[in-house]
Amino acid sequence: MKIIDHLNALKTAGTLGQVIIEQAGAQNMFDRILLAYPAAILLPGTAEGSVESNQDNLYLYSFYIAVVMKSDNLASTTAVEDLLEAVMQEFNKDFTLGGTAVGAVDPTSSSPAAIESSGQTYTVFVVTLKAKTLLAFN
Repeated sequence: MKIIDHLNALKTAGTLGQVIIEQAGAQNMFDRILLAYPAAILLPGTAEGSVESNQDNLYLYSFYIAVVMKSDNLASTTAVEDLLEAVMQEFNKDFTLGGTAVGAVDPTSSSPAAIESSGQTYTVFVVTLKAKTLLAFN
């Protein structure tokens, strides 16, 4: 499964309210219309490679998912931690992303932070997925 498939599964399950794929160029995550909360915004990733052998490169792809919650909508004192855990576990269940990350996926998260924008307070955290794979030289 692709990252977007996992995020959509969380939306279907009611864990997420909206999933957005950020296209080229980062923009302020609050300079958009968020229709439902919590919202997950899949941001553009990065890649770095290193020579693993005389036939393979080891690539480390990093993907970032910003999760935005409206602070007024937090239903319990554990709502943020529960959501963070649900997102992390979704990727722990498929730690090779359907076989595309043969070196596994290592999900980590930032600490949740309160951010004010346009008179609203949001709680935001970022999940970072580091996916490793071998690519053969041609």
